[in-house]
Amino acid sequence: MAPVLTPLQEHPSLARIATELEQAFRDGAPSRDDRWDLFERAVLDHMHHEEVELIFEKSSSHRAEVEALLVEHHEIRTALVQGRCALAEGDTRAALLAISSFRLHQIREESGVYQHLGVHGPPR
Repeated sequence: MAPVLTPLQEHPSLARIATELEQAFRDGAPSRDDRWDLFERAVLDHMHHEEVELIFEKSSSHRAEVEALLVEHHEIRTALVQGRCALAEGDTRAALLAISSFRLHQIREESGVYQHLGVHGPPR
């Protein structure tokens, strides 16, 4: 059985999935819809994991950071819906914006939010 990863440890896998999706868009690959599905599911699962694992554990001691994280999660969920709708119409721009939004979110988490919340170390 694979070890359970912390949300921070999920980031490299999410970055790889995003990179593969961006490449599929550049190549016009027929697999891009399947890759979008994988990306969307992975991001939604990751945000849920963060919300369960981190946010509710840290909400009383780091309220402002937790609220900001929840706002970003809402924005990313909205971008994912917009990306999916645009892809259904053959437009990849909104999907690429969703990927960019998620990448910026990851950078903010890794460069400040996670450290401020005291998120480090190996999986439990």
